[in-house]
Amino acid sequence: MSAETVICGIVLHPAGHTRSPAMHNAACEARGIRGTYRAFDVPPDGLPDAIAQMRERGLRQLAVSIPHKTAVMAHLDRVDPTARAIGAVNTVTLREDGLEGANTDWIGALKALSREIEPRGRRAVVLGAGGAARAGVYGLLEAGARVSVSYTHLRAHETRHDLVCRLLLE
Repeated sequence: MSAETVICGIVLHPAGHTRSPAMHNAACEARGIRGTYRAFDVPPDGLPDAIAQMRERGLRQLAVSIPHKTAVMAHLDRVDPTARAIGAVNTVTLREDGLEGANTDWIGALKALSREIEPRGRRAVVLGAGGAARAGVYGLLEAGARVSVSYTHLRAHETRHDLVCRLLLE
């Protein structure tokens, strides 16, 4: 690997099931991009070290998946306002002035849903209260849907309450 090779990856645990490296490496090859994409199997207690290594090694971008989408926020220099409102980050980008977290899950979820229905004014039920579910709730609220969250009672209530409060305070 040369100094010009762009290094990206995904941090998750466990990592054995992910197809991300195969897809991204094939895309880099097809587009003539000098890059490599790797899966990093990082247990929760290893996240701080993994983020520190990202800084040291100059990884350009890191996708963030289960179980790190919320915890990673504490290890970044900046979190964009949307990711902060959602309370989860799924993309970390190395910028000249540090690591920046963003959330694009809500965009993908809303686009997929909007191909089938218009969310505005509709009632929606989101199953789960993790990072991806939080992003879905955010997208639906942004689109004008009325949202209920189904998970453990306390966690579901906290997710909807947190997101509604963040949206109202913006």
